Amino acid sequence: MGDKGKFFFSRSNAKQWRTAPGTLAEGFSPKKLIPRVPNEDVEWLTACRGGSPAASSFEFSSPFTEVVLLGNLAIRLDKPIDWDGESMTATNAPEAAELIHRSYRKGWDI
Repeated sequence: MGDKGKFFFSRSNAKQWRTAPGTLAEGFSPKKLIPRVPNEDVEWLTACRGGSPAASSFEFSSPFTEVVLLGNLAIRLDKPIDWDGESMTATNAPEAAELIHRSYRKGWDI
């Protein structure tokens, strides 16, 4: 969403992008900074089998996921979180520990 309109896209098909107003995309061609793949499932399986890494590798997705989960933690606790990534603790919220780490029943430990 911007000053000139809205941009909607399909994650699976760049030809299905839509704009409002419809004339907004005339002459627009996105820069292809990340190589496109014909099929995300095949790309993932190829990476699992030792091929080239997927564009959504854990090196990229892990820190992103951590940030998203921290946002959810802050919402649940209704306060800002001071995060220590090394120790995986919210330094200013000891009450967060039970939400961050699970207690497993005997025999079900990881």
